Amino acid sequence: MNILTLNSGSSSIKFKLIQVESHEVLAKGVCERIGLSKGQFSYEIKGGPSNKELSYLPDHNAAAQLIFDLLFKQDAPYQIDGFAHRVVMGGYYFNDAVIIDYHTIDKIRELAPLAPLHNYPAASVIEACMSHYPSLSNVAIFDTAFHTTIPDKSSDYALPRDIIEKFKIKRYGAHGISHRFVSMRVKEYFDNADELKILSAHIGNGASLCAIKHGDSVNTTMGFTPLEGLVMGTRCGSIDPAIVTYILENSSLSASELNEIMNQKSGLLGLSGLSSDLRDIVEEAHKGNAQCQHAIEAYSDSVKCNMGSMVFSMGGCDVLAFTAGVGENSAIVRTLACSGLEELGFIIDEEKNQNAAIGNGEISVISAPESQVHILVIPTNEELMMAMDAKRLLYGYQSLEF
Repeated sequence: MNILTLNSGSSSIKFKLIQVESHEVLAKGVCERIGLSKGQFSYEIKGGPSNKELSYLPDHNAAAQLIFDLLFKQDAPYQIDGFAHRVVMGGYYFNDAVIIDYHTIDKIRELAPLAPLHNYPAASVIEACMSHYPSLSNVAIFDTAFHTTIPDKSSDYALPRDIIEKFKIKRYGAHGISHRFVSMRVKEYFDNADELKILSAHIGNGASLCAIKHGDSVNTTMGFTPLEGLVMGTRCGSIDPAIVTYILENSSLSASELNEIMNQKSGLLGLSGLSSDLRDIVEEAHKGNAQCQHAIEAYSDSVKCNMGSMVFSMGGCDVLAFTAGVGENSAIVRTLACSGLEELGFIIDEEKNQNAAIGNGEISVISAPESQVHILVIPTNEELMMAMDAKRLLYGYQSLEF
């Protein structure tokens, strides 16, 4: 079965065509700068990589059409059997992936204010797929679904009950597709995985931690929206809520302007004053830029402090798994996140840490022999998780295994 996975963001659509049984990626690419000048369409398919610069890519429908023209043309080398869409916010409606109908799209749009950069474009791309290829099924895989097992004591906010119920406020989390993939890879690696307490550290431009106990998410750092939790690339993470009202009362900023600052101009970008990309910041820190060094330390300390809360919420930790762009590639962040936690059983072997190889998709063990916690680097693969979920639903399987 060949599944086309589509991950729609505010100005991009990433896609992969995956042969589910073999896990082989048959084609992949990205449409970037949607709605901006000089749109980009990059892809790899039979015949090699290609890149096109476009004068203008007006919207997600136009971007989706480029993907369709590439993969559904008459001489396309591969058959496509269905679509799998990443949807960030499933909210209070969806606790699992679903086969999409128009009622599903209405719910995705209803929830979009909680993840506006992702749900609105996802709904548009889903509609384009349904319109152009009505004979093919579409499956929605929700980032929040994995976190619906979090108990109320951890998902509830201490607000008046009538406010909570009126606005459907709770901790929904995000990155659930990645955290679930990591938990399944750990299950593959260890014989007793169903009994393990796993701390999944999805650290990238967007970042969250997830406490996974006996295969279920029991806590996570992202909350009502993806803004809460860790310091991220452009997001501030958790702050005193009174800061918001203080700024609004003492400035001319509107609520939407302040929201943009907290989501798009804060985090590493705000702290460094340079970039949201950790690689740029590390490079400048090595040149002596004190502000960039501070940004690295604050980012890593945010991971460390939140690791503690996740570990305590599940009563210990057997496995710490670093994943995503920074988690997989930044030895310095992994070192700083675990530094000082030796008494709690987190001991990194620095040579293994520096030499962690993830290019082949395999797990790297970076914990020292005396570490009580197994510390791993696990390359995430959200697209494979999505494709396998699509196969599970379309074939009516009850369970999912690699």
